[in-house]
Amino acid sequence: KPVVIFSGIDLSIEGREGAKLYPGDSFSISVQLDNIGKEQAKAVKVYFLADDDIIGSKESFVGNINEDDSGAAIFDLVVQPSASSGTHKAVIKVEYLDETGKKQEIAENYNIDINQGDIIPLIIGFIFLLILLAIVLVIAYFIVRMVLRYQTLKKSGMK
Repeated sequence: KPVVIFSGIDLSIEGREGAKLYPGDSFSISVQLDNIGKEQAKAVKVYFLADDDIIGSKESFVGNINEDDSGAAIFDLVVQPSASSGTHKAVIKVEYLDETGKKQEIAENYNIDINQGDIIPLIIGFIFLLILLAIVLVIAYFIVRMVLRYQTLKKSGMK
């Protein structure tokens, strides 16, 4: 009989090191499975069941896992920008057929911690935009002054 177990669940965040997730982050969950039984596990499917704050691929077909072999499912997910901070509970469910064709199922709870968005980069970005706007306004002011001065000199030179 096949016996499928979880041998590892890893989270990786796209574009940076560390394990802190923020709203808007793209990340991957890798689920490693081992068949420690004496028969092949057939038609292995893995489901990542989470709330609506986590979107992306939530079903992965692994195929058959031979005895004393392993398989993996990878889920590419995104934390919704509107996601609430805190712990979001998910369930990783595995379904497979045993040697008699009977459906077997295992599941494991998995917590996803979403941190509150960091406001400092937003403040720095806003200040940068304000400085850029001020520079553009100063340049526009001097261009308008030069044009008006040129027109005044041109009018006074024509008389």
